[in-house]
Amino acid sequence: MKLLLPLSILALSLVSVSCKKDQGDDDKTRTGTFEQRIAHTWRLTNVEYAGNMRKPFKSSQSVAFNGKGEDVYGEFNFKPDYSATYRMGFTALIDIGTSEPARLPFYRPGTGIWWTNSTNDSIFVAESVDTISYQVIEDWDDKQRWQTVLPILDSISGTFVDVDMQVILRR
Repeated sequence: MKLLLPLSILALSLVSVSCKKDQGDDDKTRTGTFEQRIAHTWRLTNVEYAGNMRKPFKSSQSVAFNGKGEDVYGEFNFKPDYSATYRMGFTALIDIGTSEPARLPFYRPGTGIWWTNSTNDSIFVAESVDTISYQVIEDWDDKQRWQTVLPILDSISGTFVDVDMQVILRR
């Protein structure tokens, strides 16, 4: 009997420890359907980008660039009635071979309708003339990571540069 009590306490404490969530798993839960998880207001918290553009003053040469966006801001509001409003902005720093990197600001607001595909791995936002596609990389209740390609106006050359972006949204 004396041995049974300590073994019972040990067994209960092991069960208790095994049921606790890891601290890093706080944003790794999924409830409801994919569309129910998306139909909320999301804050843009991070942008990683990559692209290729013509070098200023040497238009026959191009420069590849990538990095993490600075001054990131924005919000995506996906409503249950499938209407959507969003705005996103950040600054991309691009090493063009000068003493200071080129600062390429990006800002895009929009209003339209949204929908998902049948496999729930893409989200589409249709505006008056454009439809933006976001590939879903991570899908959690409080965190979304998506990939898309959007044009950024290169103010030096006056041309648009297609930029591959990964964005992180949080509720």
